[in-house]
Amino acid sequence: MLTQAQANRVAAMLNNVVDIPFLTEEMEQPLFENAVGLIVGNLASVLPEQLRTIIGKYLNTSEEGLEEENVPEFSDNLLRTLNKKLDIPLLGEEQEASILGYFSDILGKGMMKGETFDKVLDVAELHTWKNDQ
Repeated sequence: MLTQAQANRVAAMLNNVVDIPFLTEEMEQPLFENAVGLIVGNLASVLPEQLRTIIGKYLNTSEEGLEEENVPEFSDNLLRTLNKKLDIPLLGEEQEASILGYFSDILGKGMMKGETFDKVLDVAELHTWKNDQ
């Protein structure tokens, strides 16, 4: 569903947005890479193949996709589904909720008609970078 490059970008953004006390950014990065891997892997087990195919298509084309008004409901449903299924090792519930919420939101926005996942990642990275300044 996500390329390795996309998964790495998401992990790097999560590292900028979610703080794990007592760990440096460098120490956090492998945890976020693992978290994104677990999330993507669990999508395969909780979503039917036909839905995964549609999601993959919507993430990579701007001509088709979710209508903007449907994105929040999709993201919320995905968040609830993942939260029931997934436990990310070494992270507290607050960090896990932040990661799953961020992932669900960005995936939903990437599926919106007129967008692609890479375009949404570009905007999210710019926003994250500006907030760090």
